[in-house]
Amino acid sequence: MTTVAEKKAFVGGKWQTEVDLVDFIKSNYTEYRGDSSFLAGPTENTKVLVEKFNELMRQERLAGGTLDMDTSIPSTIPFTRSRIHR
Repeated sequence: MTTVAEKKAFVGGKWQTEVDLVDFIKSNYTEYRGDSSFLAGPTENTKVLVEKFNELMRQERLAGGTLDMDTSIPSTIPFTRSRIHR
């Protein structure tokens, strides 16, 4: 496992002066070649949520489609120029 001492600072590049995700990734990505031993299993809350989700999906399949729908609340967030530059 990587220790704090082994971590390095980000390599600089175009991404520091403009939005350039590709440059950031190319400059700073290191392929992980280890195994999955660092991964933790699901928490109890995750297990409960997955069970609820699976039960609702089962109910939808039995009902032949969507169980319920609220058509009074918009499902998108307006994307305006003022939101981009905050």
